[in-house]
This record gives sequence, C-alpha cells and structure tokens, in this order.
Amino acid sequence: MQSLLPNLNQPNRDRQSFWSMMLLIVATYLLFTMMFPPQPPQNVDIDKPIGQQNQEKQDVPLPIADPDATAPTLANTEAEPAWVTLGSMNPDSPYRMLITFTNQGAAPCRIELNTTQYRDVQALSGYLGQIVADQKLAEASGDGVIVQVVGHGTPAQKVEALQVGDKIVQIDLHNRNTRKPESVEVKTFADLREALLNTKPNDSVFVTVIRNGRRIERLEIPLGQYPMDVIRPEIAPQNYEEYRLMGGLRGVEEQSDQLSFLTTLQQVDDLQLGLPASQQISNSGLRGMIPPDPTLGIELDGVALRKECWEIVSVTENEVVFKRAVPQWNIEVVKTYRLQKKEEADAKFKVGAGYELTLAIAVTNLDEKAHKIAYQLDGPTGLPLEGGWYAMKTGPGWGSYGIRDIVIRGDKGSDVVSHNEIHIDKIAAARSWSNFAMDYIGVDSLFFQCTLKPNRLPTEEAWHSKVFPIRVGTKNTDWIRLTDVSFRMWSQAEEVQPNEKIEHTYTVFVGPKDTAILAEYDLGETISYGWFWFAAIPLLGILHFFNGLGMSYAMAIIALTICVRLLLFPLSIKQAAGAIKMQAIQPELKALAEKYKDDLHARSKAQSELFKKHGYHPVQGCLPIFIQLPIFIGLYKALNIDAGLYGTPLISSSVRWCGDLSAPDMLYNWSGFWNWLGWTGFNTGQTGLGPYFNLLPMLTIGLFLAQMIITMPPPTDDQSRMQRKMMQYMMVFMGFLFFKVPSGLCLYFIVSTTWGLVERRFVPKAQPKSAETMTVEVMPTESKKTPAKKGGREQTPAKPEGKFAKWWREVMEKAAEQQKLGQAKKNENSKPKKKKKKEKW
Repeated sequence: MQSLLPNLNQPNRDRQSFWSMMLLIVATYLLFTMMFPPQPPQNVDIDKPIGQQNQEKQDVPLPIADPDATAPTLANTEAEPAWVTLGSMNPDSPYRMLITFTNQGAAPCRIELNTTQYRDVQALSGYLGQIVADQKLAEASGDGVIVQVVGHGTPAQKVEALQVGDKIVQIDLHNRNTRKPESVEVKTFADLREALLNTKPNDSVFVTVIRNGRRIERLEIPLGQYPMDVIRPEIAPQNYEEYRLMGGLRGVEEQSDQLSFLTTLQQVDDLQLGLPASQQISNSGLRGMIPPDPTLGIELDGVALRKECWEIVSVTENEVVFKRAVPQWNIEVVKTYRLQKKEEADAKFKVGAGYELTLAIAVTNLDEKAHKIAYQLDGPTGLPLEGGWYAMKTGPGWGSYGIRDIVIRGDKGSDVVSHNEIHIDKIAAARSWSNFAMDYIGVDSLFFQCTLKPNRLPTEEAWHSKVFPIRVGTKNTDWIRLTDVSFRMWSQAEEVQPNEKIEHTYTVFVGPKDTAILAEYDLGETISYGWFWFAAIPLLGILHFFNGLGMSYAMAIIALTICVRLLLFPLSIKQAAGAIKMQAIQPELKALAEKYKDDLHARSKAQSELFKKHGYHPVQGCLPIFIQLPIFIGLYKALNIDAGLYGTPLISSSVRWCGDLSAPDMLYNWSGFWNWLGWTGFNTGQTGLGPYFNLLPMLTIGLFLAQMIITMPPPTDDQSRMQRKMMQYMMVFMGFLFFKVPSGLCLYFIVSTTWGLVERRFVPKAQPKSAETMTVEVMPTESKKTPAKKGGREQTPAKPEGKFAKWWREVMEKAAEQQKLGQAKKNENSKPKKKKKKEKW
C-alpha cells in the first residue's frame, strides 16, 4: 500500500543528481579542449607588439570590392539632446536677434528680436532669458531646474550669473502682486515659471544654484523687459487666461506644436510620402479642441529626422551645422543655419540689415548606387498672436483674414491663403501649387512675418513638386483665429548618383512688417491695405515722415490730424455755413410744415424752393463726411498692420494704460467680471467687448455726440425728430464698433472732433428770421418768369438747378406722392361705413 506521507529522503536524492550532472559537463569540456586546442588568429604574430602588427596590416593590399555588392551601411547617428544659440540680445551687437536651436529635429525653437521697440506687449513680468529649452528634461531630477541655454546679451549672461548645467534650487524676489519679498523653493519648472511671472522689469532676483556639486547662494540678476518672440513654442490656449500667459519663461513641452523648418525625406526610389490624412477630410463640423493631424509627422520606414537628435558638427557665434545619417539607404542629410550680421548687409540694405537667416539643406547619396531622392521641408510655426481678441486683419480678397495667413508668390502669380481656409484642414487639393517656381512663401502675422525665399536663379527649373498649407496646432473652435498654421514643401525628385547630392539654399526673412524693410526684401506686396489703399498708403507715409522728424508716433498722429483738417478746412467751413443757414430757416420750415400739414407733396416742393432760394442743399452737409470716410478706413487699416506703431506708447513705456497705439488703450481689466457671469466669450472678443474696459473709445463717442448736438439744428417736425433719434442710436452703435479699435485711431478722432468744435467758434451764429422777412405765405407752385422785387430792387435770380439736385427733388416728390396716396387710402378705410336704411313697407 502506498504511503500518503511525504518522502523525507527525496530532496537529498535531487541534490545528488544535480552535482553528478555538473561533474559530467565539466569533464566533457576539458576533454574537448585537450583534443581541439584553440588556434591563434591569422596574420597575427603573438611575439610582436600590437602597434607593429597594425603597421604591417596597412601594407597588405585590400581585395577589390564587387561592384554589385551593397556598400557598408552608415552608422546610426548617436547624439544626446543639446541646444545652441546664434546672435545676441544686445541691441549694440552686430545682430538683430537671438536664435535658440535644438538638435532634436535640427530646428530653431525660439527667435527673439533685440530691437527695444519690438517687445512683447502682453508680458508684464521681468525677463531673465529663455534659460530652458526643453521643460521635461530641465526638471527631470525633481529637485531643481537645470539651465540649458544662456543666450548672449540676456540678463543672465550679462552679469555672468548663470552657466549651462547649473541647477536652480531657489529664487528670491519682490512679488509685484503682494508687494512683499518672497523666497521660492524651486523643484519643478512650474515653480520657476510662476515665480518669474510675479516679477516686473528692472527688478532684481537672487538665484541659488547647484554648480558642480557646490551650492552657490543668491546670485543677483537684474531683469529686463520681454522681447518679441517671432517664433516660440506654442500650445493652443483654451481660454483668455491661458492666452494671456502664453509668454514668459517657457520651453518645448510634449503638447507643443511642431517646431519650425522640420525636414525629412519625402521620396527614396519607389517609396514616397503622401498627403496627410486631414487634407482629404474637413473638420468644420467638429467642436471643442481638435488636435493636429497625427499623420503630419509620418516618415518613411528607416528615416528618423523630424524628432531624433542630430549631430552638431560645428558651432560659431552666427552659424551652426547639423548632420544625421539614414543608414538604410546610405544617405546623409546636413542642415546649416547662418545668421546675417548687420555690417555684412550694409551695402545691400539700409534699414533691413540683420533680419536674414540662411538655411541650407544638403542630401548626399553615400551609397554605391543611384537613388531617386526628394526632401520635405515644413515652414515656420508659433508666430506672434498679439491682437487675438481685438485685431481685424485685411487681405486682398473678400472676407476676413486670420492673425496668421500664408503669403506666396511665384511664376503662377501671388496669393494669400487665409487662416480661415486652412484651419478646416481640407485645403491641399484646392489651394496647393504643383511644379511651382517660387519667389517666396511665408507665414504672415499681424505685425511680423517669417518668409522663405529660395536662392534660385531665374533660369533654373522649379525646385518644388508640391507646396500646400497645413494646420500644425490644436484648433479651439471657440477661438479659431489662434490656430497655428504653416506650409509644407516637397522638392522635385532627382536621380542622385553616388557621392553626389541635392543642395538647396533659402533666405529666411524674420522681422517686422515695416514697409521700408519689406521693400528691401522684395516683400512689400505682402502688406494689404484693403480697398482704401489709395488713402492708407499716403497717410502712412505722412505718419512716418513726422516720426522721422523726431516726433513720437503719438505726436505724429496729432500732426497728421492737423494736416487732414487743414486740407478739409474749406469744406468744413462750407458745411458749418450750411448748418448756420439751416438753423436760420428753421422757423420757415416749421411754418411750411404747419401750412402743408396734410399735403406732403406740396410741402416737399415748398421746402425744395426754400432751399434753392437760400442757396442750401441738404446733401452738402454730408460731403465732408463722405470725403473723410476713406481717410477713416484707410487710417484704421494702416494702424492695424504697421509695425512702426507696434508697442509705441501714448505717454511712456512705464505707463501701462495706452502702452500700445496699435491696440486698444486697456484702462481696466474686467475679465474676472465676465468669467463670474459665465460669459467667457466676452474675454476672447469673439462674442463681446473683450477683457478690458477702454476709455478712449468712450471719449471719442462723447465728442461725437457733443458735435452732433451743437451742429444739428433743433427738430421742427416728426421727421426731423426721428432723424435725430436715429443719429443718437447710430452713435451708440458706433461706440460698440470703436470699442476695440487701435488707440491711435481714437487719438486721431479725438483731435479731429476737437478741431471741428473749435472751428465752430469762427463761424457766425445764425440770426433768426423775423416775421416780416418770412416768405412762407408764397406758395411756390409755379416758377415766376420775372424776378421778385423787394424795396424797389430786383433780387438776384436763383442758380439753375443741377442734375443731382433735380434727381433728388424728383425722388422726394415721388416719395411724397406715394405717401399722400397711402394716407388717403388709409383715411378712406378708416371712415365708418353708413348703415343702410330699412325699407318701409
């Protein structure tokens, strides 16, 4: 019978079996080694030094390679994330800008202009310098933020306080909100960013860092003012609060839009990339936050150029060279960026020197056989979003345009692709260019532009097989105008022989939309002034002329207003005199209204004869308004897009109110009130007035009302009363229209209206007619052939009636006749019907 108890001897037996097996394996290995001893490698003399062996190897002739054999595969490019800068933030340096590059995709992640005029008007905090390029890597340790970049000319570099590799662990500052000293322990990037957002320009902060394992306390750094970032990392804001905080210290995040000028291979032999999936499907019916098309980042199998780290071959103060291999086809891609110095372009440019960046792309075939190759290049991203809640951009066509549009010109003409067309994605088929010999293509924002110009000879064939716009950022359907857009270019596929390459060079303009600067780069036509260009261009020229005389732009606007009013002075005096005449004949008009109370046709005819007798026509009072309308619209367009006014204050840059003549004056931030009501759309400017209460528009409308009350005669009948009410309602409506216009335009109208009120002081006041001089008893039904006599003297005959006056009189007569017929019919219908008498039997 089998026992159910465990066998206590079984573990001992298992151990004995294991050791027996191990002894058998060792014995077998020793026997095999004795029977087959290892042989020394060929051509190696173990009695000679290794160096001498290598020298002898070089003398041995190498075998000839088989021409059909595959060439040795290039090694994968191994590189760690790194960042470099070109240029300087010092305005006195030879450069106009500071550019921060990352080797991840060999792309610029930030371009900052160092001109003091072009500053970030939204950023109110102090500027330390963009010391962090990649937020995730900077805070990877969890106990501080690592300094990745210290740009030349930034506050951190001027005092030599920070160095690349320092770990910031503490920052001491004076909080501009609480107005108290504050010490912040820095563990994450968010800690450092929030601390700096509470500072203000010209304040000093004290930074504590860990450098080479040693703690360095309280390094003093005086802060500056935030410059304008023409290109920067961007994440689509969901509301106004996120939009307001888009500036400040910020690096690339996982959710950031793609970087600028990313490159990859579009075709190798029979493999090629197609259009992104979003180019065939519209997203116009979707709502919410719509992410960018993920197929935008697809590359060919074996190609990793868009996000992988490139090798940094060389770096100087104004040039950086990146290189990365594609081992699958033995192809090497090199990208070279070179920043232009101001003195290098003095012979070519007068005011535009230094706004030029050269981008060279070289694709070399290192294989032993030819390959058909084409590359893909994307455009710039993350251009400025100033004016997101108030600006109205114009273009050459119908409809509105976005904050960022695509401008292009080539052998097939020039065009502007509106942001409103791009954000729905389905546009490549409708707005793309094939085999396009391109002069330039760029992203055009409100006041700044980044444009690529191929350095192609006029006799050369087109470089690109296809060019089309793309949406690179998340789209907020409640704030569409902030969507990040760019473009994509495919080069022509070329048969590249071994050791040959495709090499293209582009000139990249990165700068303000100043008319003189754009003209020097042959980009002047990218500025669109709308239909009233004939008024906008001269007005802008006069404005810049006065500014060139040493005036501030605020004083230049006042001088421009005076010039316009002097030119219109004869018409203004005539208008004022007409208003005086209108006030003088008011009693007669009132008497006519009473006399012909029930006969509108006769009243209209009598009023026309009365106006003709006194040499007055109602339309002449509107003539100055019609002439000023193109001036108003032209000046509005000019102030909305001219970079000269961008960031220019009315009083001083230290005064926040009206600190930018190209924007509303922004007296008081009432965004919290609209959020409290739940009307968040008011802050974005899409459905309301915006996040700020503006004073200058209210003052402008108040002066308009005062001018209307002074110049318009008192009402004499129901019709004139109705006209007066309509004018008052129109003023209220104009208040809404003016609420978000540039403060420079409000300044123009304030000065112009004040000038008009002063003009009234020099015009004689109306003298009311006495009862003896009134002529209402004369019914002007027939024209008299002989002139009327008064006091034994003949009156001067009235001027012959003009064509326009005759047409106007006929229109009024027909209207009065129709009104009379309608009133008669109404009276007939309102009479009580007579009852029929009963017949007597």
